[in-house]
Amino acid sequence: MAQAWYHLGVALWLTQQADPAVRALQKAVTLAPDQGDYRFRLGSAYNETGHYAEAIPELRRATRQLSANASVWESLGLACQRQNQFGEARDAYRQALALDPKNNSIRNSYGDALVKAGDPAAGLKEFRAILGRDPNNVRVQVNAGVAYIAAGNMETAIKELSRVTQDHPDDAGAHYDLGIA
Repeated sequence: MAQAWYHLGVALWLTQQADPAVRALQKAVTLAPDQGDYRFRLGSAYNETGHYAEAIPELRRATRQLSANASVWESLGLACQRQNQFGEARDAYRQALALDPKNNSIRNSYGDALVKAGDPAAGLKEFRAILGRDPNNVRVQVNAGVAYIAAGNMETAIKELSRVTQDHPDDAGAHYDLGIA
């Protein structure tokens, strides 16, 4: 009974028993391969446990079954990005953003994927859009600095990242990226 395996997997996940949860979700997917929710939950569990290569095929299938679900596309983007498949990550985030255009987290991930896929100017455009609505978003400020580095504009990167490190002296990532610039 696929539904029982699925609910067991969710319950095990909620009690922080990742390995048995994944096994139960795998069984649910095997018994009901057309249940997009089951694949999404399994792919998400793979993401959460750092098994991105295993997550990608499950999440690809889930996007076909749940094509209007922004979270499925976002999860696929994450898995692809962690496997350095930046083009596919960019495309997945683009689809997620089309479904949920006001989601700054998705937009930030999309901008990051654009930068890593070799288009820092497009990434900066996304980061600026977020900062227009949320000017104090430190993670996005740092990501914009990284995009300037990727674009070869070290002067602006240093200026932007210096401001972030002054305002947030405990942000180790900002200090690191400033050092790179």
